[in-house]
Amino acid sequence: HTITLPMIMAFIRKYGNNIGLITFDAHFDLRDRYPYGQKYSHATVMRRIGEIIGFKNMFVNGVRAYEREEKIFAVKNNINFIASDENRRNIFSSLNSFILNKKYIYLSIDVDVCNISTGNPEMFGLKCEDVLLILKRIRNRIINKLTIIDIVEYNPLLDHNYSSGITVNKIIMETAGLFV
Repeated sequence: HTITLPMIMAFIRKYGNNIGLITFDAHFDLRDRYPYGQKYSHATVMRRIGEIIGFKNMFVNGVRAYEREEKIFAVKNNINFIASDENRRNIFSSLNSFILNKKYIYLSIDVDVCNISTGNPEMFGLKCEDVLLILKRIRNRIINKLTIIDIVEYNPLLDHNYSSGITVNKIIMETAGLFV
């Protein structure tokens, strides 16, 4: 997920800081240092982004695997999040409220939210169909605000029958359709 950090930095340089980051991810990625004191890694990237855009401007969907300290940090710093087990109940109203006051939206999808061909799989996540349904349901709210989309963590070397690649392609096509 580390590619999201330089994308956010470049965006802010050009357009300013009125951005909301919506992520679909099985993890918070909010550790301060990981591993062994490393400030920038896949496990720290959202903390670094939050330091730039403000933690209240982040919304994490589908989180389910995290260190206790990460959840405490998320709550303390007013990060908006919906765990994967509560997603269907609260997601639409929470996302609509989040989007309302943002000028721009950055959408980042980590495929581990669906547990497909990734280096950090986590069981019992959202189905890819859930992610697509959520995006379709909020489309009208974000259509004029959606500025950047990234899809991260797919590893074709772990995709033995290529079915995950087909699924990732479907997610790409559907999210690209949000722009038209």
